[in-house]
Amino acid sequence: MPFGSLVIQHNPVVSNPPGGEFNLSLYPVGIVRVDPNSYVQIIKDMAGYFSCKFDILGPESILGELMDNGLGREVRTYNHYGVKAWEGVITTMRMSTRSSQRVETLEQMANKIKVRVSIDRISGQQTANVENAASQASYGIFETVEELGYLVTIKNRGDTLANILEKDLSDPHRQKEFRDKGDPNIPAGMAKLTVFCSGYYFYLTRRFYSAHVRANANTNVVISAIIDNVGDFVKTSSVETNTQQVWQRYDNDDMAWDVIVTASKTGDTSDNRFVVGMYDDRSFIYEQRVSPTLPNITLIKDGQNRIFDRSSRPIAGMLLRPNTFMRNVSVANRSGKVYSDVWDDPQVTYIATVRYTENGQKVRVQTEAQVSTAQPGSVTAFENADLDRFLRGGGGFSRGRR
Repeated sequence: MPFGSLVIQHNPVVSNPPGGEFNLSLYPVGIVRVDPNSYVQIIKDMAGYFSCKFDILGPESILGELMDNGLGREVRTYNHYGVKAWEGVITTMRMSTRSSQRVETLEQMANKIKVRVSIDRISGQQTANVENAASQASYGIFETVEELGYLVTIKNRGDTLANILEKDLSDPHRQKEFRDKGDPNIPAGMAKLTVFCSGYYFYLTRRFYSAHVRANANTNVVISAIIDNVGDFVKTSSVETNTQQVWQRYDNDDMAWDVIVTASKTGDTSDNRFVVGMYDDRSFIYEQRVSPTLPNITLIKDGQNRIFDRSSRPIAGMLLRPNTFMRNVSVANRSGKVYSDVWDDPQVTYIATVRYTENGQKVRVQTEAQVSTAQPGSVTAFENADLDRFLRGGGGFSRGRR
């Protein structure tokens, strides 16, 4: 079922959003409207709601105000019947007019900063965290470490640099980028605002996690500790018990999301896989991956590339989710052959990533093998490839050290 609408609203994680609190509902029609053909969403079994991209069309004055106050806002998208399809936050915006472009992003932002320095080529020191409370109230906490090489007697210089970085990095408007590249197809006085969003897991990619316990613990204990410690944006969590033992100590500026993913990939003591992600209403879920047994093969893709459930009801591409098995009946199979292991069935595959594009209502799924072998710039990097092109450094969410 096609795209219906989206809502841009106050991010419940922050207490003082730029521009105050507001709710803006957008549709494919109106003076300010969403271009439905620009809509793309990605959902992954190891992230949940991963990324989303769309264009807003309207008067330059209105879209300029939205861009000034849009970063960090919550976005919810819905299909034609009003069923929610995706949820996350705005991380990058690009406004195009006839003559120019302006880009602003949270990707380079930091408002909790420390500097690590070498003082004699052997030993080192680091500054205390320098924090910008106003920025944190507007956007949430974004941490980073600046690594410096050898300098002479510079502990005080490290402190000075930390304060300088705090001023430069804590306000995303200071990092805006202008370009002379305009779009001649945009009418005078009008603009196109391209919005890039990430799921709520994004906040975990910008927070350090530290623990100093020199012992192993159940995987679920470690993951729960991370959410309790730095998951201030998580509204509810469901963490399944997993007695697989993992190391508890993390004291090397490890990003919380990296720790969670690494721990999740260890599976359990019976070699079952686990998945993790952020879903509806800021819910964090860590659970065993769907069992590869025939009753759990929930999707059937036919020769016309239509997708149905086991009851032969069509599934809207916008609502398709990963962490399930799909049978493709257009693939040749041995007549009457019964496979004791579903992984041996040539028609069946596990869905790890789902990409939905409104233009043509196309659904692209990726299997676990495709995800593990994908190259940079493919759907596993950051599905909105435009972001990699216009952000320096190609994105990369887990950027604790600068």
